[in-house]
Amino acid sequence: MYSAVPPTTDTAQQPEVSALLKHPLNAEARARGNRCLEAVNTRAGSAALYALDAEGQALAASNWQTPDTFVGQNYRKRPYFQDSVAGQRSFFYGVGLTTDVPGLFVAAPVCEGSTVIGVVVVKVSLDALETSWAQARDPVLLFDACGIAFLSAVPGWRYRTRHPLGIADLQWLDEHAQYGLGGLGGLGGPQKQFGALPWTVESKAVIRTRLDGQTRRLLMLDQALPAFGWTLTVMADLAEVAQARNEAMALAALGLGVGLKICRSIAEAHGGSLQFSARPGGGTIFSFTLPHEPTQPSAEHLCRRCRRGGAPRAGDAAGPIAARPRPGPIA
Repeated sequence: MYSAVPPTTDTAQQPEVSALLKHPLNAEARARGNRCLEAVNTRAGSAALYALDAEGQALAASNWQTPDTFVGQNYRKRPYFQDSVAGQRSFFYGVGLTTDVPGLFVAAPVCEGSTVIGVVVVKVSLDALETSWAQARDPVLLFDACGIAFLSAVPGWRYRTRHPLGIADLQWLDEHAQYGLGGLGGLGGPQKQFGALPWTVESKAVIRTRLDGQTRRLLMLDQALPAFGWTLTVMADLAEVAQARNEAMALAALGLGVGLKICRSIAEAHGGSLQFSARPGGGTIFSFTLPHEPTQPSAEHLCRRCRRGGAPRAGDAAGPIAARPRPGPIA
């Protein structure tokens, strides 16, 4: 799996890439550019690395020796090229126009002074991430800005939507061929392919669906990823969440009961009491009272030492507790 920072910026500064973009018809410059991109891609472990001219034409690529090489293809309709040729670093997830294999595309401009002369693009596979999600008991999904689940721990949920797509979204997907030309792999067009996710929303954070032949209620949590325009959705089985909640409440009640017993003993030992009453709107109000003047603890509440027959300590005599005299100055 590709684990390093995408090498777009470093590659854009390679002299071989700059020479290729300035002299695109030079055969030697093309050969050096191909070898440079191939070497960098091998070290980085990315799926592919390629250089585009200012018109979106691929002049060199790490896969220059393969039958499905990017060399000679044009990618001007891709948003990552449009953003980078305008001078910005760009991220885009989509199905490859040449390979029909999905991936994350990271692009950066190549500049000569203040002029953008080309774009370097690295393609990163997210298959390993999706495979690791599939090992989890509960679903995990990644949605694009249109609400399409493009990564999913449940294979049947991939390329489905949380809500119906509008005409503008469908036109944008077709224009930029995000998930393939003419729909997903030409299987009938995007409107047919982007069906609704097979679940019923019970509340804002709870859904009901069937997984592995069983009906399950799932708690759903969304986390926005603004740098990419994506939303990460993680789920947890509601029955397990409820069990964990009940166990926590039982522990809290046990702790509260022990704590109240101790508080009551302390209050009564000093002649006071502990009271409780219902709070309007729910809950309980606890309060305690203590006498203004300290009183002698009753025999029932004498310290353990006294009950075991030990000698009473100073201050255990009847009547108010006497202050212990402070030592005088040392002679």
